Formats: sequence, C-alpha cells, structure tokens
Amino acid sequence: MSNRNTFYEIIVTVGNKFGLWLQQVREEKGFTQSQLASKAKLNRAVINKIENGYSDPELKTLVKIADALEMPIEKVVRIAIDRTATEDDEFVEELLYYSKPLSQDDKQEIIEFTKLKARRKSDRIKKSREKPPAQMLLKGQ
Repeated sequence: MSNRNTFYEIIVTVGNKFGLWLQQVREEKGFTQSQLASKAKLNRAVINKIENGYSDPELKTLVKIADALEMPIEKVVRIAIDRTATEDDEFVEELLYYSKPLSQDDKQEIIEFTKLKARRKSDRIKKSREKPPAQMLLKGQ
C-alpha cells in the first residue's frame, strides 16, 4: 500500500467495481477512453488504470470525471466508495457544499491544508510506533 495519507488521496479506495462502472457509463455515453480523458482534462492512462482496477482515483480526479460525464459529484463519489452513508460521506458532502462558491485558489488552499494536517498526523503515528531508545527500556519507561 502506498504511503499517501491525505484526506483527498485516501478518501476513495475503490477496487475494480468503480472501474467497471466507469467503463460501462463511458461506453453508454459513446466516449472512448481518450475522449473521456480529454473532456476531463486527464491523461488517457489515468482512465485506463481506473477502469482496469490498477489505480484508485483521488477526489479531484472524481470531480473531473463527474464533470466530463455531466453527473453530480455526489453520485460518482457514492458509486466509487460503494457503501452506505457514514460520517465520512456526510463530511465530504458538507465540504463539497460549502466549497462551491470558493475560487479554485481557495479550494487548492484547503487541499494543501488538509494534506499538511494528514502528514502531521501520520508522522505522529509513525513516531509512536518507533521503538523507544535503549535508555528508556533500561529505566523501565
């Protein structure tokens, strides 16, 4: 598993079910992978990897795919995560709702802040799992 621990990067772990759904919808709309990728401003390889289950899309990728397919992002995210509503789903919906009027720069700032918070938390978890120094073991701490 990769060590990408940010909210936007780990929010969606989809497996191949989403990829198969994406392929079906893409074909129903008459798009090739290249056409969908172009419309979504993504590389065709990204679409190919998602459809074949080799890649889990980040939220920003799901947003681009939803826009290209002219589907609500909420629907695409729910299909991607394929689970009933949870606190995370409610959080994502609230975040999407309140971020709609923001500029792209503001949204990017939120993403960067979230990444920073996630990295800090990940670093704290890693540190807590490290073996204590030998001196602490000898003192019984």
